[in-house]
Amino acid sequence: MGKIYILGEEIANQIAAGEVVEKPASVVKELVENAMDAGAQSIRVEIEEGGLSKIEVEDDGIGMEKEDISLAFKRHATSKIRQAQDLFELTTMGFRGEALPSIASVSKICLCSQVQGEAKGNCIELHGGKSIKTKPIAMSHGTCITVSDLFFNTPARKKFMKSPHLEKGAIVDLVQKLAMSHTDIAFTLVSDGKTLFKTRGSGDLRDTLAYLIPGELSRKLIEVKEDSDYFSVRGLIAPSYLYRATRDMEIFFVNGRYVRSKVLQNALEEAYRHRIPIRKYPIGILSINMNPAALDVNIHPSKMEVKFSMEQALKKELSLCVQKTLTHESEIRGLGQNSSLIQANEEIMPTTTDLNELAKKDFSKEPAKEFRLVPEKPKVQEEMVFEKALPNPYVRVANSGTQSIDLPLHDEFLGMRVLSVIAKTYVVLTKNDQLYLLDQHAAHERVRYESLKKAYCAEKLTAQFLLEPVVLILGYDQKERMLEQINRLSDLGVVVELFGEDEFLLRGVPAGLKGMDYQLLFEELLDALENDQESIKERMLEMASCRGAIKAGDSIRLDEVSVLLKEMSKLEDPYTCPHGRPTVIKLGKEELAKLFLRD
Repeated sequence: MGKIYILGEEIANQIAAGEVVEKPASVVKELVENAMDAGAQSIRVEIEEGGLSKIEVEDDGIGMEKEDISLAFKRHATSKIRQAQDLFELTTMGFRGEALPSIASVSKICLCSQVQGEAKGNCIELHGGKSIKTKPIAMSHGTCITVSDLFFNTPARKKFMKSPHLEKGAIVDLVQKLAMSHTDIAFTLVSDGKTLFKTRGSGDLRDTLAYLIPGELSRKLIEVKEDSDYFSVRGLIAPSYLYRATRDMEIFFVNGRYVRSKVLQNALEEAYRHRIPIRKYPIGILSINMNPAALDVNIHPSKMEVKFSMEQALKKELSLCVQKTLTHESEIRGLGQNSSLIQANEEIMPTTTDLNELAKKDFSKEPAKEFRLVPEKPKVQEEMVFEKALPNPYVRVANSGTQSIDLPLHDEFLGMRVLSVIAKTYVVLTKNDQLYLLDQHAAHERVRYESLKKAYCAEKLTAQFLLEPVVLILGYDQKERMLEQINRLSDLGVVVELFGEDEFLLRGVPAGLKGMDYQLLFEELLDALENDQESIKERMLEMASCRGAIKAGDSIRLDEVSVLLKEMSKLEDPYTCPHGRPTVIKLGKEELAKLFLRD
């Protein structure tokens, strides 16, 4: 007798439910998306005990005909596609025809629906996927689905559920995101008889957020409204002084569908790079619309994963759209605008030693040494890319051979008067009844970074040879990768040659990186080179600009402050250092009055 069996429909549905119905929030997602596809203008979600006892979703959509109600619980029965080609032109949230039979197979479910204009509606009840009864019912047009005793017939699944409190939290988070994705739908969420929130369906994201998130966050966000050749993007992002310790507020919708996407995350985070502190994450709620043929949502039954046909173009264009919006909001931060979403004493510098952390190490805490921003005596300039730190602050030589004045982009830095320097770190300035505190290291670091970036843009990074080569000891895997990557390292100004069978000699590094832990730098750099060479160049520039900048504890002359301010006025973004920390903070009359408790 053979050993292969064809599984029955009941167990097949329960297996499918393992992918579709992971937890109560999964049920809510499928039912709400069905309501959206039905053209609902109002959706009410009610749960009990975190959805484990009861989930009810009621909408005012188009409703279902009597014959469709029973058919809806058959596997792969759907009204949304007819042929394979339709998968590449999807305009609906659902399409697989798996959700209702999967949910019904692991719960007790009741579906009641009435088509607008009909005298009455119809109900069907199922237990564990088996039909119990059908009956007519008087109701308003739309659909109401009640799911009870979730996983009642699969106790092994039920014991892996989290506490009702945690399951409730997952549902709240999900329904909030669904409300953000369709702001034209009025959402109500009720838990154990208590209304948690209710939106108006105004069609305005900022208005919707005000009902979902307490406080003033929605008012502080900046509107994004950009179009590119590939997509259009609408939404809200936070100014750079607002950020999170996690990615929980990086929220994306594609063609109205809430999705999780590394591509979109990376695009948003790249736009905020150098604007917010290390290991902090931006706040962004972005809705992207594109040709349905340009993405694939048929990756997983949850339909939360997507693939894009032009990932790199999308990532680049989206990042540029966000950067363009952020450029308009840039200004010197007020005292109350720093780290307002994190604890004041929260550590913002990294502690692990991967390349990203090395690139962003706070060299400002190194021992102070004699430093001159404007040399007291002219010195011979080394012909190294990393040494082109501070160009002439007044005049730029044009290609024609004539001189042209570098006009300031941010004239608020011009005309500031120096009052004092605190702790050889913070320069106290004043202008127009405003008080400013300038972090001398962060400011000079930003100037150096921009100068170095321009200097190396059109050329390879030049190596500066070490007086004594450093012996690098590598394992077998590292050795093989070294032999593969040796030319790429050379393009980054890192000169290495084979020395014996298992060792290498490090003969040169970019000038700005001299004196580092070469073994550690080399190993981390070698690992990272397998990914993105341009990103590694930026990391190295960050390291060089930080090491070469004036440090906390270095004395700075008034003429040097003047040069620094003029250089900052010409930067595209002078308000943060490459690590995302503010370079300057403003205290206006109102803020000073508050500090002194004046009315």
